[in-house]
Parts: sequence; C-alpha cells; structure tokens
Amino acid sequence: MIRRKLIFLLSFTLSASVYGLFFAAAPYIAFVNLAMTASIPQKYYPVSMKSAPAPEPVPTAATDDTPSPASPSRKSSGILERTDAPAEAITLPPSPPVEIPKLQERAAQDSVPRDHDLADDPETGRVIDAKILEIDQDVARRDIQVARRFVRPSPERIVAENEFPVLRVPAPGGDEQNRLLLPPNTALMKEMADAQNGGGEGEGKPRVEVGVSSLSAGTPVEEQAPLPVVTMLEKEPAIQTMNEVKEEGQKKFTFLDDLLDLTLEVYQPAGEVQGYFQLRAAPKSGKKIQILPKDVTFVVDASNSIGQRKLDLTVRGLKTVVSRLRPEDRFNIAIFRNNPNQFQPDRVSATDPNKKAALDYLGQLQAQGETDVYQGMLPVIKESPRTGLPSVLLFISDGRPTTGMRDGRLIINELTADNALRNSIYAFSGGRTVNRYLLDLLACRNKGESHVSNTIDTMETELPKFFSQLEDPLLTDLQADYGKIALDTVFPKTLPDFYRGQAVTIYGRFDPVRDHEFVMRLAGLAGERKKEVIFRANFADAKTGDDSIARRWAFKKAYEIIGEISKTGETPGLIEQIRHLSQLYGIHTSYDE
Repeated sequence: MIRRKLIFLLSFTLSASVYGLFFAAAPYIAFVNLAMTASIPQKYYPVSMKSAPAPEPVPTAATDDTPSPASPSRKSSGILERTDAPAEAITLPPSPPVEIPKLQERAAQDSVPRDHDLADDPETGRVIDAKILEIDQDVARRDIQVARRFVRPSPERIVAENEFPVLRVPAPGGDEQNRLLLPPNTALMKEMADAQNGGGEGEGKPRVEVGVSSLSAGTPVEEQAPLPVVTMLEKEPAIQTMNEVKEEGQKKFTFLDDLLDLTLEVYQPAGEVQGYFQLRAAPKSGKKIQILPKDVTFVVDASNSIGQRKLDLTVRGLKTVVSRLRPEDRFNIAIFRNNPNQFQPDRVSATDPNKKAALDYLGQLQAQGETDVYQGMLPVIKESPRTGLPSVLLFISDGRPTTGMRDGRLIINELTADNALRNSIYAFSGGRTVNRYLLDLLACRNKGESHVSNTIDTMETELPKFFSQLEDPLLTDLQADYGKIALDTVFPKTLPDFYRGQAVTIYGRFDPVRDHEFVMRLAGLAGERKKEVIFRANFADAKTGDDSIARRWAFKKAYEIIGEISKTGETPGLIEQIRHLSQLYGIHTSYDE
C-alpha cells in the first residue's frame, strides 16, 4: 500500500517536472509545418508609446459660435470671449486706362434703332377715316353742338368717364372693306385741320392733312388743342345712304300683313284688375303663300308592347301619310325596338320610287323585342335640318319603355337637350295603355303637339288627319315681340312653326288702364328669306270673348310649369302654382289633389 503511494507520488512529481520544463521552454521552441518546403521569415518591429501636446486650433473668420463637427469641443464661455481680428483688404495694383480710338466721333454717328417709324405715312392716312355722329332728322336742333375728333377705327373701345364719345360706324364682322361709311364732310374736316394747325402751316408746327388724324400717343385729353364746335351735320348724304341700306334690306324681307288674318279677343272678368287676351294668326283664305319643303322622319315603335294588330293599323295610316308627301320633301323611317333600324341612312327625296320602296319596307314590319325609346329617337334627333326649312319628327309609340333608359322625366330632358329645338316633335298613339305624360311633355317642350286616339281601331284614320295640319309649312323659327306686354304673362313661350293647316294662338294678360294698344311683331324664316308681320290693335276695339280664354291661358301656363318640373323636379312652389291654377280656373292636370 505504501509502495503504491510512493510510486504514484514519484510519477506525479516526474510528470509535473516534465510539463514545467516544456512550459518554461515554450517561447523558444519553433513549430514547423511539415508540409512546407521553405520557412516563412519572421520580422519584428519595435513599438514605443510617447505623449505629445494637442495641436492649437486654427482661427477662422466665421462668427458662428457652434463648433464644426471636425473641430475639438470647446466651452461656450471661451468662444463668447474670443474676438476675431478683421481680415486684411487685398489691394490690387492699378491697371493702366484703356483708350478707345475716336470714341466721341463713333458715339455721335451711332443711333439707337427704333421699332416704329415716326415719319408721316401717306398709306396710313388713307385708311384712317373721320367718324360721323348721326343725328336723326326728326330730332335735330339748330342749337345742338357736337364736339368731334378724329380717332382710329376701334368698335370695341369703351369711352372713359369725362371723355368725348368716339364717333364711329361699326364694321359688320370686322371687315374694313364692308364697313358702312357715311360720306365725309370735307369742309368740316378742313376746318378742323386748320384749327389744329393754327390757321396755316406755320414754322415749327406739324402739318395735318385733311382726312388724316394726329395720333400723339400718351397725350392727355386736357392738354390737347380745343376742339372745333359744329352747329349742324350735313344730313342729306346720311339720309340717302340710310335709304339705300333700307331698300337693300327690303329685298330680303317679305311683309305678311296682307296675307294673314290676325284676330284679337279679350276677356275682362268682373272684379279683376287685369284682363286676358287671345291672338290667333292664320293665313287669309284665297291668298297665295309660298309652301316650303319639309324634312320628315317617322319614328315607329315596333316592339312587343305595341302588339301586331296595333302595329298593322299604324302602318296603314302611315302609308297614307307617306304617299301624300311632295317630291321636294325629304323623309325617312326609323323603326326601333331594342335597337333602331332606319329605312335609309339619311333622309331621301319623296320621289315615287323612294315612296314605293318605303311602303314595301313598312309592309314587312313585325312586333317583337323590347322598347328602348331613348335609343330609338337619339339617331334621328341629332340630324341637322336644312336651313330655313321645318324639320318634323313624328313619334308613334305608346311611350312605355321596357329596356334601356326607363325614367320618363330623364328621357324627356335628355332628348330635349339633344334636340335643342332643331326639330319639331309631334307624338301620336292610340288606346288606353299610353304614357300620356311622356308624349305630351316631349312634344310640348319641342315645339309640337301630341294626339292619342281613344281606341286602336281609329288610329288608321286619325293618323293621316293629325299629320295633315303639318303638310303645308309657311314659316319656321318664329320669334315674337309683344311691345309693352310683360313676357312672363304670355304663353306659349316657344312658338311652333307656322303651317297653313295649323293656326298660331297666343294667350296673355293685359292691364286695361295701362295697356291701351296691343302691338306685336311676328318674324320667321322661309328658306333664305325673312318674313314678318306687324300687328297693331286697340284693346278697347277688340272682340269680346268669354271665360274660355282665361281657362286656355291657365292651361298653357300650367304646361309651362309642368315642363319646368320635368327639368328641375317637383318643388313645393311649382306644385302649389299648378294646384292654384287648377282650383281657380277649373283645369285638370296630373298634379291635381
């Protein structure tokens, strides 16, 4: 046992001695990679640490107290106490003066170029004219004094306050060649030129030629020479020119005073301040008035909602209408269901071959498909009519859309906006399943009328009768002026085209105390000619009517209000007006309580 311990102690002591020897000799033993064929030289560099003072900061001319990121941090107190010396100015050596040869001579010879030539231009003088203030012959006075001056032609110039008016004659369309010039007063122009020249061509005074204006830009009005005063204008040349213009204008006008019968009837209710009038204009019997050609498009609903029997009766009546068209008329047929389908791409002349082809086209129609009213009318409503000639769209439908745009009010508004009164829309239908609201308002807002036959069986005969009032157009694009009568009391607001078979009737109100005379000017187009009639009558001498005049006036006004409702919607004010008219005049509308 003791022997084992001695052996262990001897082994431990020997091992510790060997390990200690290797540990002590480790720094001096070099390890060599057996795989390397050459040894890597080892280099040793001596390194020593020394302390050195910090470098002094470089002074700058900046006055900012905030140190830059690259500079060492300093206390703000030391920065505030620091004063910077001003930088020294750099003085450059003087340079010898540069001499420019002949500077004075070159400055005297060179001149600044001008944008405008200030010399008198004879061509400019010929195009500047004297403007003459026209004084009507009936109101001229001997003691009228008119200050006159020469000005450039400027129709758009507005006269400033306390400035004499510019005397000019407007040029139509801005065309100087077509300008209406009155003959100049040569004596007056010479007098003005002499006055501005001081009585003659004195030394140092500008010479002003007759007919040429003195255009001194920027000269104030008060600093100009006194203007000469003219006591009278030469009237005879002006009157002669005006008469020539009037005679030329009459060649394009036709007066219908002797060709029309205008009947004025009045009704004065007891106890009311204002009365009612009815003016009816119709062609005189036995008088020959030129019949105008017309453009007609028949828009026919051939959908399932119409039914084949109703469509067949419509086609029979329509064939009669087409056969009565004149050769100078133009026509087309548009059939609509889901989509529109036209007889011809554009309107064609109503010749016998074209009318026969149209009758064959109508004979093949079958009721089928859905009803799209808006798309059925849209293609034909956008066609442009001939200038000065009536264009009629005869809309034959029950007015009950089943596809596409189905809101009746929206259809009326959209089609009316697309039409812009280019075409007159007349609506026709029959039977009990008819949307009268759409047909009435669509026609009323587009210079037309609507008619609904009581039964389907009468449609074949009533359709040609309804269209017969449109066969002989006389005047289109009617415009009326009622003198002193208030426009908001006259209905209808938009007048229909004038036909031989359809009288134009106007309803309005008047004040017997204030309005003693009724004066109306009715004008329109007949092709390239303008036609008009001026009607004058005394209210006291007019024919006396009954209360039906007041009811018809109220009915026309009610339709104007309903048309406004279709545009803007049902407002309480408009609904109240409709109900008030219905209760007061005994008329019936869809807005009755």
